[in-house]
Parts: sequence; C-alpha cells; structure tokens
Amino acid sequence: MYLMIGLQGFLGYGVSTVFAATPADLFAGKHYGAIFGVLATAASAGAALGPWTTGVFFDIYGNYDAAFTLAMVLCLFSIVTMWIAAPRKVRLVPGQVPAA
Repeated sequence: MYLMIGLQGFLGYGVSTVFAATPADLFAGKHYGAIFGVLATAASAGAALGPWTTGVFFDIYGNYDAAFTLAMVLCLFSIVTMWIAAPRKVRLVPGQVPAA
C-alpha cells in the first residue's frame, strides 16, 4: 500500500506539471486552446471510464489481471505515440533568439 501511494504521488501527480506544457510544445499556435480542450476532455473521459472498465473486467474475470494488462498496453501505446509526435528539433521562438 505504501509503495502504491508513493508511486501515485511521484509518477501520477508528477505528470500534472507537464500536462499543459507538452501539448503546448507540440501544437503551439492560435488553435492551442481548442487542441488542449480536446486533450483535457479525452483525459477526463479516460479518468472517468478507467474505474468503471476495471470493475467490468473484475465482474467478468473475477480478478484485476485483464484490467492491469489493458492499463499497461495503453501506457505503452501512450509512450509510443508521444515518441512519434515529439519534435525532432528545437523550434526557435520569436523574441528569444539572440540578434545575429
């Protein structure tokens, strides 16, 4: 139990600091607000459906193995998609580039 609490604090809530910064790096521009709104809605829907889906898997299989397996697969999918979407070079920001 103590390990789970520590991991949730360090890994789960540690991500909250980059929740808005990561899409800002990937989708900077005048439509960032709409893009972030869609991403935040999807994240909220996942947070709401996760416990429900876990309960359904428990009711069907009698344990949490399938739910944990699905969670691990979705985490790996998230890692791969972030890796694909990551910028491969540093973008220059107006006003931050030293004059030549």
